[in-house]
Amino acid sequence: MINPTSLWRIGKGRVAIQAAFIAFFALNAVLAGLYATGFFSSESLEKQREEIVHLWQSCIYNRFAHIHRFQHPFLRPEPCSDLTMAAAKRGEEGLKRARSSRVPGYYHPDIVDGCASNEGSAALTKSSRSSTEGCLVEWVVYSTECGVNLNRLAKLCHVAGIPLAVVGLNTMWRGFGGRLRIFRDYLHSLPADRIVIVSDADDAFILPAQHCRPVDIIQKFLDLGSPMVFGAEKYCFPEWWLYEDLYPKPSRETPFKFVNAGTYMGFAWAVASAIDAAYIGDCLDDQRQFMLVFLGQDKLFKGLPRTPTPFPQGKKFSRVKKPPVVTPSLVLPPPSAATNSNPNSASSLSPSDGPDLNASSPPLFIQLDYFNSIFHLLGGYGAEALEIEGDGRGGRREMRVRSRFTGGEACVFHQQGNKTGDLSMFDIFNVTGMEVLF
Repeated sequence: MINPTSLWRIGKGRVAIQAAFIAFFALNAVLAGLYATGFFSSESLEKQREEIVHLWQSCIYNRFAHIHRFQHPFLRPEPCSDLTMAAAKRGEEGLKRARSSRVPGYYHPDIVDGCASNEGSAALTKSSRSSTEGCLVEWVVYSTECGVNLNRLAKLCHVAGIPLAVVGLNTMWRGFGGRLRIFRDYLHSLPADRIVIVSDADDAFILPAQHCRPVDIIQKFLDLGSPMVFGAEKYCFPEWWLYEDLYPKPSRETPFKFVNAGTYMGFAWAVASAIDAAYIGDCLDDQRQFMLVFLGQDKLFKGLPRTPTPFPQGKKFSRVKKPPVVTPSLVLPPPSAATNSNPNSASSLSPSDGPDLNASSPPLFIQLDYFNSIFHLLGGYGAEALEIEGDGRGGRREMRVRSRFTGGEACVFHQQGNKTGDLSMFDIFNVTGMEVLF
């Protein structure tokens, strides 16, 4: 089998990517031929075929995405600002703490991480606060290089009063799975009850408004009623034809119904648990894995708290030492329940196979922010989908961005997906006057 990492190092990547695509399609053709002859008749062989195909697909996508990362003006490189360097130092120190003498998977009550004070503690009851009472929320991103948008995020987090940690700076890009692994390592350096916001580094930002103080964001999170919350987007990706009907139906109409891997938040113990369930290697599609984790959460997180409750200090965060690998078989009906012998056949899927949002059902471990309480995913819509008010010039923070679809006034925005054409995030910057901060 061709090693995608070796291919990447030949000819600056472009020839390597083309060769990898040819090899990938050739492999698919061979597998398809074997499948047609009945070679993959057993469940174990079918599972192996599925994992091989998706790992190849994810490796190629990882390399292709990294090649084009800084080829668009939107993602142009820029020297690290002082705030970004401070955030990178914070991330590096956290990783050192997590990897030194710690027992993997455990949180300890004597963690001292030097977190700057913010206003988050007022949102939690006294009984739920930890010894690090002054710092209960922070933002974590992964980036191998500095760019204009990472520096912008560092500035906005500073203005909003939310500590930022940058992990992975000046290291080699190892794929979206590698990013998850490093996130998990960093989370192990934090108190279990720390609330963390995790996002992409290059296309996410916070609105530095009066209603988006740390205390407000924490309260919005607690009101959603789950230990972990993902931003919800318009598109079911990847493999919409396979999973779209498995997603639960929200209580009222909203275009934002599907998991987005570029914006999520939760207690450190909950986010680490979700990453443990999703991680199968550095070369994976994090969007696909988190989608499977969300759809299979009833089976994955039995025994863990389903309400936004800080996990007891000194306890192991994960229910099992090695969570099961998340595959489509975890969320799709077994072959015996299908009208077609292929368990992945569209005719075998039913909306009842996903998590249940019925009011009488137990709370979900992972919730989606359907109505833009915290997160707003901008991809797929222009500025006409937003009501942008206020003025951030002159140090004022009287600004609001309201969704015309849900009425939600989000604080964290993500311009996911395609970066061509008019981008809503720049409309927000211009109308509110936020650009004076950069």
